[in-house]
Amino acid sequence: MPEHVERSVRFRGRSMDYANLTDGDAMKVDCTAKGKDGQPIRADFVVRKPPGQESLNIVVPWSAARFQLNSKHNTLPCEGTIQIGDARYAMDPTECHAVQDFGRGVWPYRSFWNWGVATGVQDGIRIGVNLGDKWTTGTGVNENGLCIDGRLYKIMEDVRWSYDPTDWMRPWRVRAEHSGMVDLTLQPDVAHPSRISLGILSTRGVCCFGRWHGTVRFAGRELRISNVVGWAEEFAHRR
Repeated sequence: MPEHVERSVRFRGRSMDYANLTDGDAMKVDCTAKGKDGQPIRADFVVRKPPGQESLNIVVPWSAARFQLNSKHNTLPCEGTIQIGDARYAMDPTECHAVQDFGRGVWPYRSFWNWGVATGVQDGIRIGVNLGDKWTTGTGVNENGLCIDGRLYKIMEDVRWSYDPTDWMRPWRVRAEHSGMVDLTLQPDVAHPSRISLGILSTRGVCCFGRWHGTVRFAGRELRISNVVGWAEEFAHRR
């Protein structure tokens, strides 16, 4: 892994070849793999950064020896194709966007977090929302922010999450109670659980993909959000 964000990354395994190849403000993604059902998967597309696009960057200081650097990028137009078996999907950069989450750090043995993202176009405006919780509590830092037409508006407060861990398909609501900058609800379309246990090392959680609805406020403006694609997740790690 490179020491800096926005650098090329390559991976080769038994069932997957993957590469992010960075060239200026563009990143070429090439991937060949096999699905669980044995179908071949091929991704060939370019992620482009619009001129002047801003990102959300934080360093979380758990202690003098443990920290995490995160660089969050969203609403990045994509152009190219993804093919699964005989089905081929074209990516239209006017409505198809990438989210990049670069991270480097030394984590505590146990960790727990929520993460939510909305990214898309609403009434001709590119809207990106990044929301987190739990893993930054007590550090004085959070990863909450809005990216509107490429400009970042930081949410300085922690946000409140409301969801039902006994039924992941029920709505997930996230609010900034003090500033009112965010009041959004995700209606999941699909819940993707993940669980790996290797003795002292484990990870478990769920990521729900769906569409966000609600309101965001920034710089004296208010925008209504409807059917913006994204996800919300809960994860716990022991490593």
